[in-house]
Amino acid sequence: MIATAAGKKPRIRREGVIFTPVDGSRAKVTISLEMRHGLAAEEADRRLGAANRAGDLGARVVSFYLVQLADSGGYQEFGFHSVRDYAANRFGIRPSTSREYIATGRALLDQYRWRR
Repeated sequence: MIATAAGKKPRIRREGVIFTPVDGSRAKVTISLEMRHGLAAEEADRRLGAANRAGDLGARVVSFYLVQLADSGGYQEFGFHSVRDYAANRFGIRPSTSREYIATGRALLDQYRWRR
């Protein structure tokens, strides 16, 4: 666990997304997005970028957990015969999209393993 002198975990803020390290292998992610009408173009542009990055982060997390459930067979605990059926029935994710998420998740895991 990463801790500061006061015993609190440091927080890294990047454009509306807050990363709080929990330990060496996990991170807590808090996404704070606010919609406000009438902002200056520069601020609207900054917030649009933050929202876009948050969407990408969500897709990566979906990819990660679909791979975990696919590899462990965890989808069977919910009565499904495949992870694609699980994703479609539980979350409305089309089977073709699930395949793309799983391919992305495997690529992310391979990249992570390569870096270690």
